[in-house]
Amino acid sequence: MTLLNRTSGIALLAILTAAVSQTALAREVRVDFGDTNFGTSGENFTTDDTTFGVGVGSISFQLNLGSGAQSYDYCMSANGFVAFTAAGTGCSGSSSTPAGDYVAAFLAPLALHGNTLRGFGLVDSSPAYSAADATSAYRFIWDATDSSNNAILAELLLLDRGAGNFDLQFAYGNALFNLDGAPSTGTQAIQLGGNSNSLGGPFSSATNYAFSFNGGTCAACVGSGIGGGGGSVSVPEPSTLALMVAAMSLLLFSRRRSVSRWLA
Repeated sequence: MTLLNRTSGIALLAILTAAVSQTALAREVRVDFGDTNFGTSGENFTTDDTTFGVGVGSISFQLNLGSGAQSYDYCMSANGFVAFTAAGTGCSGSSSTPAGDYVAAFLAPLALHGNTLRGFGLVDSSPAYSAADATSAYRFIWDATDSSNNAILAELLLLDRGAGNFDLQFAYGNALFNLDGAPSTGTQAIQLGGNSNSLGGPFSSATNYAFSFNGGTCAACVGSGIGGGGGSVSVPEPSTLALMVAAMSLLLFSRRRSVSRWLA
């Protein structure tokens, strides 16, 4: 092996090692307590409400749950789920047990704390954050403890894709609160129209639990509501992706130099 190839190989290994190490906390709950954070976090939520227990409101964009794009009200339960009803009809069913159309980030009996939030905002995932490029979003955050006194920090995020299409994401844990993921005492669940999915914990802060709804259908959902994990993928941060691209570029450069040497 030539000195160039040895050096390139060592550098490549170092870059890939750094890239892998950065995925440990690739996804965290979005917690934004002010209206000036958009420029550094890629998000801006300005209408957060910290009401304890059940919170009632309206989703700020239409959702297609299988019957066309419609406006929906929501009922946020202290027990880690959000139920959806037709606009103007209010919440139905028990505040502690989900019924009808609902999504649960951490379905379990919970005791809430002060950072439980819900509200409308904007999210921009591009490297250069810009309000003009942002997507309308609605989020729900549970800062709580379960019946075993385990700390829970879970988020449900809805992203508007237009015409009733939307993305649904779950996130767990936050380094600011010294929480990584969530214990196995709760369940992640989706029951929207004919779409259903269920996944038991524990959940990882390094995983992006993402589902896309197009035309009222969730392709990643499993239908029966038993099994699950259909939309779960581990996603590196942009800095990690940049390191991986740099590593591949270095490898390609090394191979080109090697080929040129043989052709000379």
